[in-house]
Amino acid sequence: NLPALINVWVTVEALCEDLCVAIISNDASALINLKQINTKIDEGMSITDESARSVYEQSLLKIKKHGLVHGYLTIFTALGFSPTLSDACVDRLNELNYLRNCSLHRAGIVEPRKDKEAPSFPVAVGERILVTDELFTRLYDSVSEFLQALIPSLTKSGHLK
Repeated sequence: NLPALINVWVTVEALCEDLCVAIISNDASALINLKQINTKIDEGMSITDESARSVYEQSLLKIKKHGLVHGYLTIFTALGFSPTLSDACVDRLNELNYLRNCSLHRAGIVEPRKDKEAPSFPVAVGERILVTDELFTRLYDSVSEFLQALIPSLTKSGHLK
């Protein structure tokens, strides 16, 4: 279950990044809107795929300290679309992000920062994460909820042509 779940999450991460980079690259108002969330923008910067990706990464880095999903939602709102997620879904997506990071960087052993990054994650500090069928389904369903909220908000935004 773990490799499948990690693959699902990294696909979502890539989707969020590529989507934002495409909007930044193609919408002149995107940079102005990102300045409103305290992203430093070089006034003379030409927008290339590389510079758009750099702006996205800089924006996310500044605001993800409140949680990666909060960072995504803040950037999405600045770019003109706002998927509505339940607090429970946001919590589960943060759990999924924590699970990914912990599994890849800590061999699945839960560390104290879990209490800050994913306080509702059902594994105690010091224990190894085991992705049961129930945990897999719960986290997978949160990704589904996220995508089902993302698509209509994008459609309403006018970014999809």
